[in-house]
Amino acid sequence: LSRTSLLLILWSLITSFAFLNLQVYVPGYVSNDLGLPSTVSGTAMTGFGLGLLLANLTLGPLTDLMGANPMLFWSMMGLVLMVFLWPHCTSALSIESVTGIYGFLSSTNGTLPLIIVADAFNDVPPNFILMLNGVLNLTKCPGFLLGPTISALFGSGPNDYASIATVSWILLAVGNAFLVGIPSPDFDDDEELEEEDGEKIVL
Repeated sequence: LSRTSLLLILWSLITSFAFLNLQVYVPGYVSNDLGLPSTVSGTAMTGFGLGLLLANLTLGPLTDLMGANPMLFWSMMGLVLMVFLWPHCTSALSIESVTGIYGFLSSTNGTLPLIIVADAFNDVPPNFILMLNGVLNLTKCPGFLLGPTISALFGSGPNDYASIATVSWILLAVGNAFLVGIPSPDFDDDEELEEEDGEKIVL
């Protein structure tokens, strides 16, 4: 594996254990801790979806402006901040704002890794890039399935949302650290090469 692909796999694996926790636990936090109507949970999740929609309309120009690597890093740092903030929200407006921003920033999780891989391995056939992107998506499965349950084990009770959030933002921050080591495409020439059919293929 090349340095870029290995770091992306580690990033994907670690952050996946925290990525869904906000969506899973915010409804319970709204009802149990804030005592707000369940409709607030609905509007918060609607805000999450609207954030995703807005991101899909603006992600391309923003990525062209910043570059895929910096865009992914800073959006993930934004997710760290949103996960830190949500158990401190005390009103419907604040929790809806946090979930909306989280939705906007989380859109980079599924699209920018593919762009980074394509930039790093632009001399290889597309099927290799798609295969590596499939591996990245596969590494998310354990975290998506088990992340919310494992995070809840660190709480002192069923409604200890602060502890769940703390575990989540720490996991996101640790995973995000691996993004710092991803080389820019211009300096990714010393990766492991393998001959296949007379052509050099970057793994």
